Formats: sequence, structure tokens, C-alpha cells
Amino acid sequence: MTVLLSGVVMSVSGPLVRLLDQATEWQFLAFRSAGIVTVLLAYLLGRDGSSCIENLRRSGWTAVAAGFFLACAFTSIVFALLNTTIANTLFLASTAPFLTALLGRWFLGEQPTNLTWAAIGIAVLGALVMVVDGLSKGDWFGDVTALGAAVGFACFSVTIRHGRSRDMVPAVLYAG
Repeated sequence: MTVLLSGVVMSVSGPLVRLLDQATEWQFLAFRSAGIVTVLLAYLLGRDGSSCIENLRRSGWTAVAAGFFLACAFTSIVFALLNTTIANTLFLASTAPFLTALLGRWFLGEQPTNLTWAAIGIAVLGALVMVVDGLSKGDWFGDVTALGAAVGFACFSVTIRHGRSRDMVPAVLYAG
């Protein structure tokens, strides 16, 4: 259900960001970050009470690093949505799971199956076919930032898997 919901949110995020024609990328990011921090602080305080600060400390540098990668992804996706087509942004950002598999192999020693490698190859070819027209239009800044978002999401995913023995919810707070 969460995957379905995330797909719906990603699908409508592009048009919603584009509707904000009076806000700059940084203004949008500032208000979104304020919302993330407010909601997550309320959640963590409600969940942990007076031990909230101690639990934030226990999440460690892994959560801080994951938060940094997620903040990079958040920033990149907004710049991509405003500087290339929504389709290119979403297709290029959708390469994050493939990058995650590669990074997981290199940094965590996880071994994807042959079927996974085949799926990665087919999906990357499909993404290239879908964005090749947009790439030829010269929206390079937006396309590169969309790939940057994919890299940020992939690094975030690998980092939180590395820290899975600890609470990684603070990573999203740090990203905000």
C-alpha cells in the first residue's frame, strides 16, 4: 500500500510544484522543510516523550549521513521538476532502485540475483527510450539534477540499510 501511495504522490508532485509559479525553488524547499521538521518533531516527541533528544543522539552519524543524502535528493528533485519536463524528472528519478542495488552491492556486500540484474538492464533501457526525446531538447540542468535526485535517494536507502539496527526516523528529520 505504501508503494502505491508513494507512486501516486510522485505522480502528482510535478504538476503541484509547477503550480507554485510565484515561489522560487529555495522558497518551496524552505516551506517543505519546515513542514517536515514540524511533523516529524511532533511525531518523535509523541512517540519518545522526554527521551526524544537521547533517541536522536542514538541514531548516530548514520542517520545524519542519510539525512544529508535525502536533503540532496529533495533539493535535486525540486530543481529538476522546475528545469526539465515532469516526465524526464520522474523517469530519471525512477532509476534510484537500480542505483540502490548497485550501491548496496558495493558498500553493503549485497548480491542481487541474475534476475534482478536483468530487470535493471531492461528498466534502464526503457527509461532511456522514454527520456531520449527530452534529452535531445537540451534540458541538461534539469536532467542532471533528476539523476542527482536518483543518486541521493539511492545513497539514502543504502545508508539507512547500513544503520538498520538503529532508529532511522531521525534521518528524515535531519533531511528537513
